[in-house]
Amino acid sequence: MVAAILEVLYYKETGMAQTGEKSLYSSSIKIFTVVVLTLLIGFVALSSVSAYAAETDVENEAADIVPITEEIEADSDEPAQNTAPTSVAQFGTIQYKVIQVDEMWVGRVIVELADNEHLPATIEIAVPQHSAVFHFGEAGQEPFPAFGEVRTENGFDIYTAVMTHGRIATLEYTLPASPFEMTSEGPSVNVSYTPLHNAEELWLIAALPVDSAVVDPQFEFVASGPDGEPAFAYIVEDVLGGQEYTTSIVYIADAGERSTDSNPVVLAGLIVIMLAVAVVVFVLFRRNRSNYGDDE
Repeated sequence: MVAAILEVLYYKETGMAQTGEKSLYSSSIKIFTVVVLTLLIGFVALSSVSAYAAETDVENEAADIVPITEEIEADSDEPAQNTAPTSVAQFGTIQYKVIQVDEMWVGRVIVELADNEHLPATIEIAVPQHSAVFHFGEAGQEPFPAFGEVRTENGFDIYTAVMTHGRIATLEYTLPASPFEMTSEGPSVNVSYTPLHNAEELWLIAALPVDSAVVDPQFEFVASGPDGEPAFAYIVEDVLGGQEYTTSIVYIADAGERSTDSNPVVLAGLIVIMLAVAVVVFVLFRRNRSNYGDDE
């Protein structure tokens, strides 16, 4: 390609005015234009490939969806009087998250009162019967005494307590088995929860291994854990109490490393295209020049 450009400049600067020479110069300009357009098309195509690879790179950026955090959102500076209401409070949002802690898997239920609920508020959270619950309390407070009251109905242990300090409560228990599964589509985490009462939203969340990525658009990135493990959620609206909601979050393991490894391939492809175009242009230019010599 460089040789072609130099020959074009040579004929232009010598000021040759013969008809054949003008034709050669015009053909060179056309060839040069084709080269530029071909390079641009190749660059755009490879940039698209690089962009797709970059989408699988897990970056710890702020997500559009803000998760429920375990911060105290008290109605007033003083805790409300512990006077139990006569009805069970409704939840605006329920988050059910599965996360691996050392060698065990934990199910974490985080509930937030609906906007029209006031303190004190009686809440009920259901978990599978015989679940090993190790925490149940308001966010930022001591656990409820004896983890509240517990009753069993229809295969569920129902934990009841009265919230007096804030609008968020958490219940945690160990899962009897790992939710991890290897499928034909790749590794996945199964998330399933049955709310006891209706709620505005239910988030089914799985904390995945570090450098994992989820490409299915139905799953929303929530946040990254303390060690950089990404969490993705499947969000359900207008949740019905007593109905089981389940999903399987398929992910790509070591997505960050794969994305990094793909960059040299893209660069090599771009170089090959440029060299191929340069060879084609050089051959065409030489052939055109040879035809010009035969005409003379």
